[in-house]
Amino acid sequence: MVFDGLYDVEESMDGMKSILFVIDTMSTGGAQKVLALITKSLLMTYDCVGVFVIKKTESHFFVEGVEYYFAIEEEEKITTNLFPILNQLSNVIQQYDRIIGFTDFAANYLTSLCATLNKKPYMLSVRCEISSVIESFDLPSVNKSLIELCYGNAQKIICNSIASKNDLRAHYQINEQKIEVLYNPIDIPFTETLSQEAIVQEESILFENQTILAIGRLSYEKNYPMLLKAFKILQKRYHQPIKLLIIGEGGMRQVLEEMIVSLDLSKSVFLLGNKKNVYPYLLRADIFVHPSISEGFPNSLLEAAVLQKPIVASAIAPIKEFITHEENGLLCDPYNLEEMVIALEKLLCNPDLGDTLAKMARQRVETFDHHNLDERLCMAFNI
Repeated sequence: MVFDGLYDVEESMDGMKSILFVIDTMSTGGAQKVLALITKSLLMTYDCVGVFVIKKTESHFFVEGVEYYFAIEEEEKITTNLFPILNQLSNVIQQYDRIIGFTDFAANYLTSLCATLNKKPYMLSVRCEISSVIESFDLPSVNKSLIELCYGNAQKIICNSIASKNDLRAHYQINEQKIEVLYNPIDIPFTETLSQEAIVQEESILFENQTILAIGRLSYEKNYPMLLKAFKILQKRYHQPIKLLIIGEGGMRQVLEEMIVSLDLSKSVFLLGNKKNVYPYLLRADIFVHPSISEGFPNSLLEAAVLQKPIVASAIAPIKEFITHEENGLLCDPYNLEEMVIALEKLLCNPDLGDTLAKMARQRVETFDHHNLDERLCMAFNI
């Protein structure tokens, strides 16, 4: 069921076991995939599962049986609509006994404020190493104070990596007893099934040569400028035709397009934009690369492991919780251009090594299948 805009609240669901998540959007991103899986699992034990979506976007993840509420349109600003959003969220949370903010910053701040005003206990989900992210904000000190206040008063905090838990403890003095780590779940059979879908003919041509694939929004922390520089060097060393494909959209598109032209990579590097189904592209790629300088716990690594792709990834704390160097993937310093080139070259020149690493990654990802986590999910999202 979907509720759009302001509305009259129905009768309270007294006596029912109900849970509401608050998220910025339900567009086709990593956090949205995870929330879709979580709500699907919780439907088995909760009488009512709801998702309050701050911004309505063009495409959404929907789960049958979950009730969705939309506050504002994508082009509208949260800051200029703060009071209408709070009013609507206040009406909605009266129907639920568990309230969870699911994305850092705006969604979690609104959850904390609204729950406090309505005297409701609340939980927050942490999906990144917050201290590294707020350094790029205009007012990092203000956000630091908000985090200490909002997160500090939460009944429980769910982190998607040990790294994000340690970050909360080190930088914001959050009580360790209220922090729980719950890794992102993945639907392995669903991923495998969707990977079999066809892609358009003009894009299938991109996979005629060996192909390196990256997936993620076009933003600073994804470190794509470094990847482009590494790929340019790789082309000169590796004497076979190769291509680099990047799936995702974001504010750095123009910068990356200009770099592609300046590095003379227009015939070998392609920005494919957002794709509703990334799995057929991932299945066809020879190598998956994840060069981020900052991350939460990336879904795309799990997806690459499911489809048995050799992985090159940044040696940052959250990624090292899944990838062990030379055991189930290759790690490199995201600030070291030569390390990135060497790792990619090693897999291009040694397919047998790639196959071995990919098989080990597939074994590792089995433990992340959401069917193995259903009981843990229900326990985690319980105040």
